[in-house]
Amino acid sequence: MHDTPETEGQSRRDFLRSAAATAAAGMVMGAVASEASARSRTYSLAPQRVIGANDRINIAVVGLGSQGFGAHVRLLHEHAKEHNTAIVALCDLYGRRLSNAAAHVNLPESARYWDYRKLLSDAKDVDAVFVATSDNWHAPICVDSMEAGKHVYCEKPMCKTLEETFGIFDTVKKTGKVFQVGSQGCSDPKWHLAAKLIKEGKIGHVVLGQGSYMRNGRVGEWNNYGDNPYKEPHKSAGPNGTGDNKIDWETFRRGKLTAEYDPDVFFRWRKYWAIGSGLVGDLFPHRLHPLYIAMALPVEGNEGWPWRVSSNGG
Repeated sequence: MHDTPETEGQSRRDFLRSAAATAAAGMVMGAVASEASARSRTYSLAPQRVIGANDRINIAVVGLGSQGFGAHVRLLHEHAKEHNTAIVALCDLYGRRLSNAAAHVNLPESARYWDYRKLLSDAKDVDAVFVATSDNWHAPICVDSMEAGKHVYCEKPMCKTLEETFGIFDTVKKTGKVFQVGSQGCSDPKWHLAAKLIKEGKIGHVVLGQGSYMRNGRVGEWNNYGDNPYKEPHKSAGPNGTGDNKIDWETFRRGKLTAEYDPDVFFRWRKYWAIGSGLVGDLFPHRLHPLYIAMALPVEGNEGWPWRVSSNGG
């Protein structure tokens, strides 16, 4: 996480940290830079809401699937009073998800958006944007949101390419906005306890870290979601649908893949490289981030980076 200067307001940074922890406890979107710059020039001209330490934080959630709704909308709404927050705008490319999430937090039609760019232009009271879309949309939404004066919490992986990474990094530096990448394992207290023990010299010098995953299910990873309404295709949903059955396929694919609608790609996008980041990009952060915390490694400079890395398996 890149913090703004102290004058930006400690309370805002504390909020984003606690919001990330809340989401984690409940559930253990130079091409982008130039593209975003052209789209978001008008955003930075809009007046930004100035808030005090005790003011309510207004949040917009972009992407309302199982993570966006289950880990963010649901839990942010549940803990709104204790964190002094409110969800004031929602955005998704699937009508059913949008209407279900809006009903859950009692948002009117005027606060529901199909296009995140219209949300950024119209919803002037938004302070922070939570990005929980497919991976191919993470970078442009994050860049545009910060250009629009919003702080950002983005689901991991942050983006798909180094070029996108540099675009986000430069935007954080330019705008001074809080930007956090969410990886729920980082909120598990056992990793922080391990780091404490290592720092105190109670374990000794750490020379090796190891992690593993077992995702060899009978039907294959990400092929079966049972009755999950946020990941299972509805028979009537698609680009030609209306209302709850409408899916904005053209925006979703972002110029990639075929123009012909494929429900498997839309609902199980993690399997498709053009949209997702593959098994390593999607799951490796869950193993790498906790290891860095537990091993008490610095995140800047060369000292904390491993000398050698090996991986095996399918």
